Amino acid sequence: MGYHKTAILGIGNILRKDDGVGIHAINHLKGIGLPSEIMLLDGGTAGLDLLHYLQGIKKLIVIDAILTDEKPGTIHILAPEEIKIRNNSGLPTHHTGVMETIEMASLLWGKIETVIIGIVPKDYFNYGMELTPDVSNAFEHVVDIVKREVYCLNTLPAVCPVNLPSHTAGLPFTTT
Repeated sequence: MGYHKTAILGIGNILRKDDGVGIHAINHLKGIGLPSEIMLLDGGTAGLDLLHYLQGIKKLIVIDAILTDEKPGTIHILAPEEIKIRNNSGLPTHHTGVMETIEMASLLWGKIETVIIGIVPKDYFNYGMELTPDVSNAFEHVVDIVKREVYCLNTLPAVCPVNLPSHTAGLPFTTT
């Protein structure tokens, strides 16, 4: 689909508080002036409907709520394989559809290097469009991780001006 080689995909239900963190991230990223080569996608709770957007994409950053027993606001950076392993332990159901869609796109058009940025929600069942304070406090760190992925990790390395704070300062943060 066009000239985009990198896409950032926000997943979740914006009507269910923290479950919408991926959508909130996409809306925020639209206002910070990312390069036009980066496609921002509001994936909502779609799965296979996202397939055609992934044609031609080489790097995909997925942002979503991720269920674990950890403190709300904990940030994870995961590979798709880790989602498969963890999926039997209670991740939101839309992960499965998205992961299968990414796999299908990779089979059709070539491997898509995928990074999943997950944030542990506090409230993802109740209705409301605002993030809880725990997730809201971690939100800027999620945006910083996205910036680092876009500017510094092989996407646009020539323009890596981003001075990013440590993600361990005051927030639970894990990479696996």
